[in-house]
Amino acid sequence: MNARMLLSCMGSLLTACSACSGPRTTDASADAVVTDASDATVRDVRNDVRSDVPIDTRLPAPWIDGSLALPIQEYNLAADRFGQCAGRRAIAPWGTFRNADGHSLNGTVYYSVAGLLVRTVIGSYLEEAFVNESDQLAGFLAISGTRLVLGAAWRHSFNEAVIIFDQPVRGAVGRTLWQRQRRVTGSEGGFWGMSATPSLIAFLWQDSMESGDWRTRVFVINADGTGERELTPMGRNQCETVRASGDRVVFDCDGQVFLWTRGDAQATRVDPTNRSQWHAFIEGDIVVWLDQRDWPLGSHHSPDNAEVYMKNLRTGVVQRITRDLAPNPVTQDDPVVRHASNPNAGSVGDRMSIYGFHIPTQREYLLVDDPECLAAKPMLLGGRLYYTGTPRSTGGGPMYDMDLPVIARDE
Repeated sequence: MNARMLLSCMGSLLTACSACSGPRTTDASADAVVTDASDATVRDVRNDVRSDVPIDTRLPAPWIDGSLALPIQEYNLAADRFGQCAGRRAIAPWGTFRNADGHSLNGTVYYSVAGLLVRTVIGSYLEEAFVNESDQLAGFLAISGTRLVLGAAWRHSFNEAVIIFDQPVRGAVGRTLWQRQRRVTGSEGGFWGMSATPSLIAFLWQDSMESGDWRTRVFVINADGTGERELTPMGRNQCETVRASGDRVVFDCDGQVFLWTRGDAQATRVDPTNRSQWHAFIEGDIVVWLDQRDWPLGSHHSPDNAEVYMKNLRTGVVQRITRDLAPNPVTQDDPVVRHASNPNAGSVGDRMSIYGFHIPTQREYLLVDDPECLAAKPMLLGGRLYYTGTPRSTGGGPMYDMDLPVIARDE
């Protein structure tokens, strides 16, 4: 049978956004005692456009009327722009998604590059970017069933919206599901993550005007834009990862991983501990995250040999996946990677590899370990493995893909 892999990537330290400026943080301790309460207030704010915030009338956000025409610019790039790493040719020429930001739909991979929304057709040298003539559109994207969802930012007027496209093709018109307008004097804020399923859309939002501080909060709405709910636990300040599967949402706030299931009054901790947990990820009944409980000197923003943990929500069993001994610590990244060459818990070291943990057989497999390239940011899309390959000689970071091994259940 085909393998069901838990991927993990070891090597680099990850904060809210390791390749760009993350959300503005607060001073909350990463290892503070966390309560299980959350703000379950429901409020319909899809049309909450603040009249007290000036809008540049020359370049108003294009979705104010409730819709957005999908602008796509085509880039037919030369084959040599895509590069090679250990004989494998890249499928995209530049730095790729983090492992919660890549999506596959109808043979096309969608991802974001420094806020620019991009898609590439596998097997071609064609890249298409969601841009417009004034270069104001940026943000995050997700897939809700067969529909494309944009967490779109219109930078000039500090206006953001969640917009859904039933047909994500050139000329399609999207419907605005959720909308906010940020304080013009504070350029930081907006979307910092998004995930969707056929039934719901979850995202991270930050703005001082909404919360009175720089809290990064978690919101969820139905796939039709109704039923907005804030999931942020009470007293929590900084939420940094959000991931949805089915009717469930997992996220981490201030160094603890939380789970919310449709129908729940509030989010609760997946596996409470007084040490840091972060980078939550869910698929079906399986939740994985990075955990510092076994090495108490480390914390979320200063990791020290964090280990990968997994919980089966159906059975309630919590399992430690990686076990790295003190004499040879490693840096774990993106519950999906282990590296143990340079004994330095706080740096990339001299090698990065991608491992898969086969859940049915409880066995670990080495998937990518190339002496010529550093491999990171793994993602499973459409039954294939996608990752960033960084040739040592160039320091670049194009996107690569490869087949997963076929593993028998009794192997």
